[in-house]
Amino acid sequence: MPAGVDSNELQASLRKGVLTIMLPKWSEAREARTKTEVRAD
Repeated sequence: MPAGVDSNELQASLRKGVLTIMLPKWSEAREARTKTEVRAD
């Protein structure tokens, strides 16, 4: 598990063949955020 992740709040869902995993960070680690766009060809 990456550092700063709140393991008590992990979530995962599978919809239409897409697996989404949510790894929420502890409040101290939330200051810096990064948004990444993923595309499939």
